[in-house]
Amino acid sequence: MRKKKKLQDDEPELESEFRSVDGEELESLMERMFDDMNLTEEMRRPLRCKDTAGKREMLRNFNKKSQQKHGPNSPAEFVESMKATERPAVMLELITTLRVSLTNRAVSWLRDFADKGGLDLLMCLLKECQYVESSLHNRLEHECVRCLKAFMNNKHGLSQVLGDDNGMATLARSLHPSKPQIMTEVLRIMAAMSLVPPHGHDKALEALTLVGEFREIGRFSVLIDALSLDVGGTKNHLLQLACIQFINAIITTPDDLDFRIHLRNEVIRAGLDEVLSNLPDDPGDDLTVQLEVFEYHREEDVNELQGRLGDIKVELDDPYELFGRLLTMSQETPSYPHFLSMLQHLIMLPNEDIVRSQYMVLFEEFISQVTLFHGGIHPDFGLRKFDIDVDAYL
Repeated sequence: MRKKKKLQDDEPELESEFRSVDGEELESLMERMFDDMNLTEEMRRPLRCKDTAGKREMLRNFNKKSQQKHGPNSPAEFVESMKATERPAVMLELITTLRVSLTNRAVSWLRDFADKGGLDLLMCLLKECQYVESSLHNRLEHECVRCLKAFMNNKHGLSQVLGDDNGMATLARSLHPSKPQIMTEVLRIMAAMSLVPPHGHDKALEALTLVGEFREIGRFSVLIDALSLDVGGTKNHLLQLACIQFINAIITTPDDLDFRIHLRNEVIRAGLDEVLSNLPDDPGDDLTVQLEVFEYHREEDVNELQGRLGDIKVELDDPYELFGRLLTMSQETPSYPHFLSMLQHLIMLPNEDIVRSQYMVLFEEFISQVTLFHGGIHPDFGLRKFDIDVDAYL
């Protein structure tokens, strides 16, 4: 009986902070709690319907749990421990614990962690791991990526990483087919971020481009290598799925048809069709769905292009048909002499396969940058100079 009475006596003390709260103040506190819990609108609706006593109980329990952040696992202590730790094994244990906190804590805890410099430290640690080859550093790199994934699982964290000029690029440097688990995790993050307006797609594509330039390969080559990867005679299904999901996100997100076709052609030119032709007849339900999404959008874009060309069917993979179409479009128009001049200049290229290929890459980049004008605004054709970036190809 005494124990029961003690619990009853404690109850008013626990509830004292919210006992007198009601009306607009109570609703305001509830909304702040919902934000802190990162709840969707659908999850909030039934909680708003609780009576006053139920809402006060929720606030009391949430406040009690939130006060734990001032204990031994507070953001400040994590940051200080990250600064003081030098041994990789100790750091791995610390970052694993941090991931659990980032996953389970309220949004305010994550915000406090970032404000105290924790996000910057996490990014720096990830960079360090990317340049050290050891099984321990690989595990530490993976935990850093998982921490960032947990940190970005809310609007605040997502906007903070997207707002970091180097955030996405740092993540993309972990795209190594030789580390399939890490690459799978990174691709999932980048695919999700590429769908976030207004700059998520630009950031993801820019990060992939920077990685390609740093490694002196095509920006989509790392994806093709991962899709082709054999480990012990078998493909990594999860990595393949993540690659196709990312490719679909990158290609289908832009509103501009020309840009979608350009990106798709670039991926195909990097070797996608050849890789897909070598997949088994039954690659699994998830991968089959993603492949169907890829083919569906490819057909839709071809149909849209044909509609723009006056419903004249053009086989985009047939060079003879494309040339015939261009010739027909140019004949008896002011553009014909210039079209003929371009052909005459192309025929003058050196008759050496490697050199000719390099020229073609340069011309393709030039034409892509001129034709893929942004916002539907044509270049100023009165200018004799155009700002074309071809440094990476010279």
